[in-house]
Amino acid sequence: MNAIYDTRSGTGYDDDIIRRYHFPDRYLTEAQQTLDDWIVYREPWRGGGRRGYVAVARVTRIEPDPSKPKFSYAY
Repeated sequence: MNAIYDTRSGTGYDDDIIRRYHFPDRYLTEAQQTLDDWIVYREPWRGGGRRGYVAVARVTRIEPDPSKPKFSYAY
């Protein structure tokens, strides 16, 4: 399954689009469907984003966030 992950600076998420994507576990089922697949990063216009697609990545694993319950990382 291909997917689009929204990202932008200045949020409470611990994103680093080169290494990881931080998300609440309410999206865990959808994120697990992207394992071993390519995703596209998009910066939405709200919050000062560039309003476009900014990167692609391959999701190789998903792990729980050890410091924040009910959140995970997609690597």
